[in-house]
Amino acid sequence: AARVILQWTCGGAPHVAGLAPGKGEPVLALLAANDPWYQRSGGGDCGAWLAGRRNSAARLLPVTGNHELVADPTAIQMIVAFLRAGPRG
Repeated sequence: AARVILQWTCGGAPHVAGLAPGKGEPVLALLAANDPWYQRSGGGDCGAWLAGRRNSAARLLPVTGNHELVADPTAIQMIVAFLRAGPRG
């Protein structure tokens, strides 16, 4: 099992902040740098919440044009590579 998170900082009100998956589940969290919600939140990403999680990463991508990561070729390539790698020990 692995989890991909798009366009969320893992922050916010205490009842929604953080991550739910177990420590052994790899997580890839991607944010578009020009996402208006990211700008309003003052920046930050899921990186702090991924500390101690093996095979996990948070990345801020310089998406041009539309901030939707599901339409960005770089984001799609990163997601496919992450999922193809599968659980890594």
